[in-house]
Amino acid sequence: PNFKDILDHNIVYKYHYVFIVGSIRQIRSWVYQQAPRAGLPQWKFTHDRQHWVYVHAHDTGWPIKGCLNVSPAGPDSRLISPSCFWQAAQAPVLYMHAAFKTTEKSGMVGWRSFHQAHRPTFHCHPAWLSRSSADGRYHHYVIRLAGQKTYRGPMAQLCIDLLSTGQRRTWVKIRCIRFIP
Repeated sequence: PNFKDILDHNIVYKYHYVFIVGSIRQIRSWVYQQAPRAGLPQWKFTHDRQHWVYVHAHDTGWPIKGCLNVSPAGPDSRLISPSCFWQAAQAPVLYMHAAFKTTEKSGMVGWRSFHQAHRPTFHCHPAWLSRSSADGRYHHYVIRLAGQKTYRGPMAQLCIDLLSTGQRRTWVKIRCIRFIP
C-alpha cells in the first residue's frame, strides 16, 4: 500500500503482511525489533524496478534483466523513485552506474523534500553527460548534490530526467543508483 508500481501483463507480484495481536506496547516493541536499520537509499535494478515509476516513458517490460532499460515516450520524460527518507547532509553525492544514449549535453536530477518539489539542473561534475559519456556505454556518474541551495534538510524522493527533446533512439540503462555519504 505504500508504493506505486508498474504492473506488466506477465508480472508476478508478491507481497506479504503480518497481523500483530497484543497491547500497543507489545505491538510497538515487535515492530521496532523487525524494522530494518535506517541507511541511505540505494536501488539495484538486477531483477526488478525497485518501485521506480516513469512519467512519459516506458521500459522493455518484465522481466527486468540486470538494469532498467528506459526510453522516453514524449517530452518531460522522467524516472521517479519510491518515497523514501534521507537527510541531505548525510547524502552529499549521488552515484549512478548507467548508460545514456542521447545527444543532450546536460543532465537533470531532482528531489522532493518534505516541504516542496525541486528540479535544478546540474552541470557540476565533468563526467555528467559529457559527449563521450552519452555514448550508450556504461559509465560511473558521480553528481555532487551538496551545496545546491534547495538540497538541505529531510528529503523524500528522487527524480531523473531522461534528457528527451523528442529525439528518437534516446534511452538510458541504469544498473544502480545510490547515495554516497
